[in-house]
Order: sequence, then structure tokens, then C-alpha cells
Amino acid sequence: MTRIMRSIIGALAVMTWPFTAFASSQPQFVSGIYNMLNSIDTWLLFLTPVSGGVMIAYHQLSKMFAGGDFSQTEQHNRATKKVLVAVVIVELAMAGVKWLISTLGG
Repeated sequence: MTRIMRSIIGALAVMTWPFTAFASSQPQFVSGIYNMLNSIDTWLLFLTPVSGGVMIAYHQLSKMFAGGDFSQTEQHNRATKKVLVAVVIVELAMAGVKWLISTLGG
């Protein structure tokens, strides 16, 4: 997973660095990519916590209706923790991408 993230960040840096360093203005293709990444990032920044909240509510309701079954309770507790961790990771990654786009001149 880290290899994929490094590849994506490296590709973004290589793709945008020459245009921001040497050109007086960005080509329309590059500014279009910036706009697209910014839009995707904005949508994910808002949809991730909403969908995470729905998933957490589902697991907590399922745990409540499990009838005291210990294995079901533990399963839903683990799933809730996984959802929380996933939401935090996605939010931090998207905030990093948004910062990278704004830093590189988007």
C-alpha cells in the first residue's frame, strides 16, 4: 500500500513540477487535472465521514439487537473500530492530497 501511495505522490510531483517551476502559466490540461483532483477531494472529504457515521450506526444498532451474544458484540465492536480507523486514514490522506495540490500551484 505504501508503494502505491509513493507512486501516486511521485507521479503528481513529476507531472506538476516542471509546469509550476518554468512556465509562466499552466497548460489547460494541467489546470483541468488540478480542478478534477480538487473536486474529487472535496467530495471525499464530505462523503467519508457521512458514510462512516452510517456504518458505525449500523454496527452499533446490530450490536444492540444481538441479544447479548458475546461473539456478535465483539464482532461489531471490531467492525466499529475498523470503520473509525478507515475514516481517519481517508480523511488524512485526502487532506494531504488537498494540501499537495494547493502547494504545487493548483
